[in-house]
Amino acid sequence: MANLYEIHLGTGVLRLNPDPLEDPIHIFASGVLPYFNKAFDEHEYKEFFIAAFPLFEDRFPTATPRWKKAWAMSLILLDTLLHGGAFSLPKFTGNWKDEITIEADRARRRHEWKEIGNGAAPTAHQYVVAFEDVARADEPLCETPA
Repeated sequence: MANLYEIHLGTGVLRLNPDPLEDPIHIFASGVLPYFNKAFDEHEYKEFFIAAFPLFEDRFPTATPRWKKAWAMSLILLDTLLHGGAFSLPKFTGNWKDEITIEADRARRRHEWKEIGNGAAPTAHQYVVAFEDVARADEPLCETPA
C-alpha cells in the first residue's frame, strides 16, 4: 500500500534524521483507511479504534503513545481528505470488524512481505511477527522417536 499521507500531504519538513517508525506508521494508516472509512460511515469510529489499537501495538510494540496518537490523527486526516475529494479509493463493502483482527492483519502483512520481500526472510518486526504463527503451525506438535 502506498503512503497516502505523504502522497497527499508531503512531509512538510526536511527530514534529516527521520524516525524509522514514521513511514511504516503512515503506510499502516493508509492500509486500514478503507476499513476506518466504513466504520466512520457506520458511526462506529470509536469501536474501530478499540479494535485497531491492538493491531498497531502488534506491528509497532516499541512505539510511544505519541506515535499511536500520530497514527490515529493521520487516519482521521486521510479520511477527511477522502471525503473532501482529494483522492478516491474503492469503497470497502465488507464488514470492517472482520478485517480489524490480529489474524486478518497478520495475513495482510504476510501477503505484503511476499510481494516486497524478494524471497528473503522478513526483517522488520511487523513482518517477522506476522510469520510467527505460520512457522509455529509448520512445526510438529511432538517429536517422533527415531
